[in-house]
Amino acid sequence: MRSAFGDVPGNSDRLADHVRAAAEAGARVIVAPECVIPGYAGDDLRDVWRAPGRRLHPWFRGHDVRAVAETVPGPTTDRFGRLAEQCGAYLLVGLIERAGVGGNEASEVGKAERFHNAAVLLSPAGQIVGHHRKRWPWPAVEPAWATPGDLPPVACDTPFGRVGVAICYDIHRVKRLYRPGELWTLLFPAAWVDVEPPAAHFDRRFPAVARVLGCHVAFANRRVGPGGPWFGSGESTVYRAGGGVAARSAERFEDALVVADLPAAVRP
Repeated sequence: MRSAFGDVPGNSDRLADHVRAAAEAGARVIVAPECVIPGYAGDDLRDVWRAPGRRLHPWFRGHDVRAVAETVPGPTTDRFGRLAEQCGAYLLVGLIERAGVGGNEASEVGKAERFHNAAVLLSPAGQIVGHHRKRWPWPAVEPAWATPGDLPPVACDTPFGRVGVAICYDIHRVKRLYRPGELWTLLFPAAWVDVEPPAAHFDRRFPAVARVLGCHVAFANRRVGPGGPWFGSGESTVYRAGGGVAARSAERFEDALVVADLPAAVRP
């Protein structure tokens, strides 16, 4: 899915339409891309978020992250919690979380305001059942606004098996979050762009993670418009635990729904 940079209402409406379409197609675990609600960056990657007092390379154009940051729980989790309940599905939504002073943690009074690249897992009952703050922000732009995550790894038991969550750059250290055999499926939102066609990189990295952790990987990626210097073509993919591709977006540079049937975990 393409998220317009800074267009929280429009992105939320588009995501809601996609979630309904996924549910109608039979999906019971739905994953949206990284920072899908506020938008991760502009299509040309120059427009990015920035927190007050943070440094940013002059090539980028910084925009005040406070304009789109929100608490957890907050407006996005309220709206999409209701939608998850209506659809009878688990739903992972990416946003920019505001914490600390003016945020959602009473225990943080007296500490500086912080912003996290976050993903929230909502249950078919509309409840928050998982909350992940990206542990390892992308060094190129996220230090301008994002604080590394501090929450325990998500390990949510569903009727199909246990799911975990990691976000984009977390992939390089995901083995620090989960043990082999711990998960049924890793839910993996990203806003990944590259200088080569993405699948060429994805199909090296993700099958290795799937095999090492012994779990499926549901990778939902941001896409940008064609014609730029980056391959932001999306190519969301579901990988099986053995490393094979279960399903991949048939469209490049277009919004697309990727649905795969995965066997439920074997229960002892």
